[in-house]
Amino acid sequence: YEILIGLVGSEMCIRDRACAVDQSNNIVIYGHHMKNKTMFSSLVNYANKAYFDEHPVIRFDTLFGFGEYRVIAAFSFDTNNETFRYNEYTDMNEEKFDEFISECMARSAYDTGYTAEYGDRLLTLSTCEYTHTNGRFVVVAKLISE
Repeated sequence: YEILIGLVGSEMCIRDRACAVDQSNNIVIYGHHMKNKTMFSSLVNYANKAYFDEHPVIRFDTLFGFGEYRVIAAFSFDTNNETFRYNEYTDMNEEKFDEFISECMARSAYDTGYTAEYGDRLLTLSTCEYTHTNGRFVVVAKLISE
């Protein structure tokens, strides 16, 4: 893992080292959902479609450039009872990419009206989610502009 400082204010987030920001077709970033509403706590708001409707695009800038990502799926995840390992899909061939997108779309809390296809670059944000022991909330978005 790599610690990113300043991604969310002066908070810390962790990027999976398997994701080369300038090369991977899926950048996975983990951030804590602090109960005091800091860090990635607002990510769980994507459980509500009305929040998505107001915030369909996530801006993620790196040293390699600026990026806007359209949210395509948002879902709750129980790490104790799930076999799908969303965080392991980082450098995918076409078959794995299609598998990842299919799983994310099936799990999504609602239909965003958007999807992704092989060749798109993805951003996967993950945070703690408290309806399950060791739960996670995941938002997947695709790059729409650099």
